[in-house]
Amino acid sequence: MTIKTTVIPLLRKVIYDTYANLPVSGISEGDLAFASDRIVLYRWDGSAWVAITISSRHGNKANIGNAADYPESSLYQADDEGKLYMLVSGAWVPIVVPTVV
Repeated sequence: MTIKTTVIPLLRKVIYDTYANLPVSGISEGDLAFASDRIVLYRWDGSAWVAITISSRHGNKANIGNAADYPESSLYQADDEGKLYMLVSGAWVPIVVPTVV
């Protein structure tokens, strides 16, 4: 049995900028953008940029950032506290590792 394959090329724009500067016109559904300030990859759904990756960053807890600016399940390692935080339901929540007795 012979399987035939056809390649259909499709060009997409890929944009690199801060989130506030991502365009909302002159783009097509499926275009991609990387927000350098959030370190998140987005896909244009025809009306809005939708996050398709989470953000994973580290630094001092004071620099964790506004939860509304990051996709759900994003991670932040607070180096000064030695704690890992996860964005859950719109809030940064410390991930607690239970101790084994």
